[in-house]
Amino acid sequence: MKTAPEENKVVEELVRPIARAFARMGGKAYLVGGCVRDRVLGLEPKDYDLEVYGVAPDRIEPALRRFGPVNAMGKSFCIHRVQSPRSGDVHVDVSIPRRDSKAGSGHKGFIVTGDPDLSVKEACRRRDVTINSILEDPLTGEILDPFGGMADIEKRVLRATDAELFGEDPLRVLRLCQFAARFECSIEPRTVEVCRSISGSLKELSRERVGEEWRKLLLKSRKPSIGISAVRDLGAAKVLHPELEALAGVPQEPEWHPEGDVWTHTLLAADCAAEIVRRDRFAEESALIILFGALCHDFGKPATTEKDPGTGRIRSKAHAEAGVGPSANFLRGLKVGEDIEKKVRRIVLEHLNPLYLYDHRDEIKPSTVKRLAVRLFPASFDELLAVAEADYFGRTLELSGYPAGEWLREQLKILELKSGGPSPILMGRHLVERGWDPGPEMGRVLKEVFELQIEGAIDDFDSALARAEKIRSSRSRTGS
Repeated sequence: MKTAPEENKVVEELVRPIARAFARMGGKAYLVGGCVRDRVLGLEPKDYDLEVYGVAPDRIEPALRRFGPVNAMGKSFCIHRVQSPRSGDVHVDVSIPRRDSKAGSGHKGFIVTGDPDLSVKEACRRRDVTINSILEDPLTGEILDPFGGMADIEKRVLRATDAELFGEDPLRVLRLCQFAARFECSIEPRTVEVCRSISGSLKELSRERVGEEWRKLLLKSRKPSIGISAVRDLGAAKVLHPELEALAGVPQEPEWHPEGDVWTHTLLAADCAAEIVRRDRFAEESALIILFGALCHDFGKPATTEKDPGTGRIRSKAHAEAGVGPSANFLRGLKVGEDIEKKVRRIVLEHLNPLYLYDHRDEIKPSTVKRLAVRLFPASFDELLAVAEADYFGRTLELSGYPAGEWLREQLKILELKSGGPSPILMGRHLVERGWDPGPEMGRVLKEVFELQIEGAIDDFDSALARAEKIRSSRSRTGS
């Protein structure tokens, strides 16, 4: 087991001083939840939570004001965020023990009441899994572990703290999936049974909450395949994500995919994408686009896979095109936002083209690469190539050079292409300034002129304008 990281300014500026203040008042403040788990794992916590026992709720906020600005976040269970006056990015959330009573459906269907006299064990019982049910005394370093969380951390096992209470909140099924991925844990069999028994309630969750758990699963994991597998194993895919469930059992041509079915390939591609994101240090949004792209890239195979009657080989013709709709449905179920959804759709549609262009590089014209840039926008070439590389190596997990990516990047340099492809020389405002009427006809002329520009037949404004006038004149004579 790793040791806790060296103390940082959060602990020194706020955690210990606050704990000392409540000790003088006759209470006891413990670090709780994820921050203790992370410290035990030797990770640096991003958030610090203190739970205060033995102090009346109305005494909490006055005691905290001396440490910095206080923001009350939950009256019924007395959560207060304390901001350090010296370091604006340093804060601690302080609460009292609480009881949760199930009163309605969904993740928010609880009545929550604070109880400063609750025992440590009863307070921990409401927490989801044992590794999150550990407390630490920040003044002495003493660990309180009423449900065996330390042993489960050592064994890398996720276990419900209280199976009955766990089953009251369907969001915990997805939290378990992202924990499994982030901490590379297995899930204890009884906890698996509980998750499967409540998977039908996942439909009660908001798309935002589902999407938030997926973000954590993908962005915080070295091997997202562990969490993605859990999504299916725990019954969540069947309820929330039929696009994922459909991948299981879909065969692939062994010559190209010796690893097995589409589901197996998708898991391997997701792990490759996570490695590429780390290797190339993509910013968070691009990383998410790449990870979703790898996850969704073969969503079209269930509808298109068949065995060729002549050769007996397995084919999935036009699966990239067929995958766009299921990808859009999946991403809308996570409410990732229109911009991310659009980029992932473009990548799914084009994910085969880097390798295709490379395999036919002696025949490829510059205009073909330019058209790819136009179709791909607003996604970037770097994002597309990362997904294509993950697809390519989603059989062996050995990222040992991707010649298609190297070749295409060289073509982009030669053609001086950036995301979005070449900008049109002639635009609508130019034609309006010259007396053209806006409308579908003008749009068709601009499209035709742009095609000629991509082909290299037009390379300056005057020739583009002249060609537009010629096209309009020709269409007027023919009546088309």
